[in-house]
Amino acid sequence: MVREIILRVGEKIRKFRQDQNLSIQKLADISGVSPAGIYKIETDGMTPSVVTMIRIAHALGHKVGEFLDEAVEEVRDFELVRRKDRTALYSNESRIMAETIAWRIKDWKIFAAVVTLEPGGKTGDENLYHEGEELILCLRGKIEITLGEEKFLLRKGDSFHYKSSKLHSWRNPGKEKAEMVYVLTPPIFHPEVSFAEDLKKLSDK
Repeated sequence: MVREIILRVGEKIRKFRQDQNLSIQKLADISGVSPAGIYKIETDGMTPSVVTMIRIAHALGHKVGEFLDEAVEEVRDFELVRRKDRTALYSNESRIMAETIAWRIKDWKIFAAVVTLEPGGKTGDENLYHEGEELILCLRGKIEITLGEEKFLLRKGDSFHYKSSKLHSWRNPGKEKAEMVYVLTPPIFHPEVSFAEDLKKLSDK
């Protein structure tokens, strides 16, 4: 399943690019992603990170979710997720684990996960921005959220709701693990490719 989803990303990017009669070089100029990177993504030579998918999607005028829609079977109006059945995704680079709790119903509009950040864990070296809204509820530890030029420190029980069209990131500044509920709408990415490089390694095993 993961392998099929990863393959579909490159296929859809190539299709959307060709539909607009864009060369790889032109898409690179618009998106800020290198021509070599785009070529590798389209030919399954590289799995794109979330930031890269967002940049390419914006350049093509599409939502990231459109790269993945046909790869996901959405047939039900509800889903019960037992704790033991959560899909757990871990990024060695970011030191973040996400356990999905909401995403797989018909015409889904939100993505939600229980996210655990190791000490020093963070969303990445680059701030993110995309359409929609995000909600974070801190369950334990400390979570520092950067929104634009401001920083906010959350502790157990604190929540933070914001427009994700502003540059943003979050990290664990503490010495212990931090845990939070993370909600995103609209769901701009598919959870099984959120931590792309690690998932590619898993899919190759």
